[in-house]
Amino acid sequence: MTKELRIPLKYKEGCFSFSSINESSENFLLLTFGEYNDLSYNVPVGGNEVRLYNISYTPPEEYLYATYNSEGTLKYAEMIDGDDVRLVYIGYTDDDDARAEVTDFAEQSADIISEELLKRREKAARLFIEYYRDTESFDFAAKTAAESEVRELLESLPKEKRNPRFDAMVINNSGNFPNENRISCDRDTISVMLRCAPHKIYTELMDTAIKIMSEKIQNTVVNALEKTDDFRTIAEEYD
Repeated sequence: MTKELRIPLKYKEGCFSFSSINESSENFLLLTFGEYNDLSYNVPVGGNEVRLYNISYTPPEEYLYATYNSEGTLKYAEMIDGDDVRLVYIGYTDDDDARAEVTDFAEQSADIISEELLKRREKAARLFIEYYRDTESFDFAAKTAAESEVRELLESLPKEKRNPRFDAMVINNSGNFPNENRISCDRDTISVMLRCAPHKIYTELMDTAIKIMSEKIQNTVVNALEKTDDFRTIAEEYD
């Protein structure tokens, strides 16, 4: 069974639980919660459709919060359960505001990913930077392959297949190394941020996020890692 919740686009400055907003309005953000833990809405400005999955907050109105800026305009809609915060909607004042928000997210994400990568103490043979993007979703992650993991992988290959070209192809493939090594950005949040942005700068913002995170991770991590002599950084888009 679906449920619809209407959040006024104008209220008063501050952060409010949905149940405390005692005001109706002709201008609102209409959130439709589906029966399969999904959530959808159309962005008020621009009309992009946003669809989110794995929304397990029940009943949703008890976890929904709205934040309004100093002008009383809806800035964020979030699902909050203790320390668990999930962005549902972000309102941008203009294109530059969208650029600033995405840039800030990318810089913070790069710091988080870099910190996690540097917790690995083994000598690194590869640093993989990989990303995915389409009209509805976005993903960005980095992972390292340790010297011991490369050695174990090569030793597991059939001897008849071993040659320098084949060995290089295998160890330069991120998917051949443990997924536990993979550190992803908060793809739910960045996907919402991108979908809520003006359509004309959607691609620009994706490129900006990828560029900032890729460069900052490389600049932070590579110099700090203990590396093998044949260490490589491999950055690529996956499908």
